[in-house]
Amino acid sequence: MHNLQNRSSHTTALSLTGAPVCPICSTELNELARGVPYAHHTKSYMEDDPVVLPNGRVFGRERLKSLNEKLGVSRGLVRDPTEGLGGEQWDEGLIRKVFIS
Repeated sequence: MHNLQNRSSHTTALSLTGAPVCPICSTELNELARGVPYAHHTKSYMEDDPVVLPNGRVFGRERLKSLNEKLGVSRGLVRDPTEGLGGEQWDEGLIRKVFIS
């Protein structure tokens, strides 16, 4: 059985060792979480200087530039590298900086 510890207004499930327990993995909360879409991420990774393309995809600015050079995209234009050679191209001015919060 897991202990419940109240921290300010939030309640956190703790294992017997005192380590936080994932709500999806917790036997107590599993039934409630059964219908929740599964997106268990224990670590996140964000590239340096992230930018968003007009189609909503996010890339690191330097990696995007490098991949576009390899794809032969003309200067001043940018293409989503996941769409390959047939993807839509946009003016470089349409990419926007992403601020992580």
